[in-house]
Amino acid sequence: MTKLEPWASVRDRVEWRAILLGNGASQQVWSSFGYRSLYEVARNVENPLRPEDEVIFQRLRTRDFEKVLHALRDAHIVNEALGLEAQKVASRYCEIQRALGEAVAKTHIPWEWVPQVVLRTISSELVKHRFVFSTNYDLLVYWAILCDDPRPQDVKDFFWTPGPEEEWLLFDPSDTETPKDVTRVLYLHGGLHLYSLFDGSTAKYVPAEGENLLDAFQRFMRDQDPFGPIPLLVTEGDPEDKRAVIESSSYLSFGYQKLVTCQEPIVVFGHALGDSDIHIAKALNRHLPIAISLLPGTPEEIKERQAHYEQRLPRARLHFFDATTHPLGDSSLRIDPEE
Repeated sequence: MTKLEPWASVRDRVEWRAILLGNGASQQVWSSFGYRSLYEVARNVENPLRPEDEVIFQRLRTRDFEKVLHALRDAHIVNEALGLEAQKVASRYCEIQRALGEAVAKTHIPWEWVPQVVLRTISSELVKHRFVFSTNYDLLVYWAILCDDPRPQDVKDFFWTPGPEEEWLLFDPSDTETPKDVTRVLYLHGGLHLYSLFDGSTAKYVPAEGENLLDAFQRFMRDQDPFGPIPLLVTEGDPEDKRAVIESSSYLSFGYQKLVTCQEPIVVFGHALGDSDIHIAKALNRHLPIAISLLPGTPEEIKERQAHYEQRLPRARLHFFDATTHPLGDSSLRIDPEE
């Protein structure tokens, strides 16, 4: 009979100095993070994507907002340079941004609903690792690492270069050295606190005292300036589409290379390594110990899930454990929207 081991049994086999978080880790806290497609959500908000917006996504063969917004910004620049009418392009840019903002607001848990004890539990587990990789673009990891200290010295996210204005910190590819004893956090698919600025740099928005990052995101998404910050979000798409967005960003490509070259035994928590994340599986498929969380199920279900990961990671030394026995899988983390 197939039975999953508890995390405590797997934890002491090697020193797990890296962790990769997937959507399952976020869903453990807030079930609404289980949406399949932010694009589909944006079609069903108060100010939804219009048919002409959907045509733009179709022609660009993507459902990724970051790619579409960049394309519209470039089109606006070209039209203005050639003396062509650019208002229609600017209008579509603003409308798509607004739909994206409403979609995020519809799915993301508000800051004030997250108990500090939940964030501290997440943070205390993450800082045990030398590397924290996340493919989630929600704010749970970011909120967790800042829950007790707005400028933690033991956690580094590679955004420390002053930007053009005081609310921005830049990622500088030439300045990425960190002390050995810190936890390095990398958002492999971007995040709601990260933006592409007009000059091509990647920046982290630092809210003013009393300002909420989700409120700031909504403000940027309502901005009528087509040359304003574009959220750095690899929201969806096939592997080639995601790789194209990653390779176009100095920060995202840096983070991906860190995953590729990571030599530390790694925990994969809440990540399905599905068809759209083949690039993540390729980065992990090396001769390293990998501990993978699985939810309990029937012996047949567990065997099927194990076979999926064995097919994705044939070179790795896999250890499977019961996700509910890990600190990030504890039921006490779950926030009920009905409460």
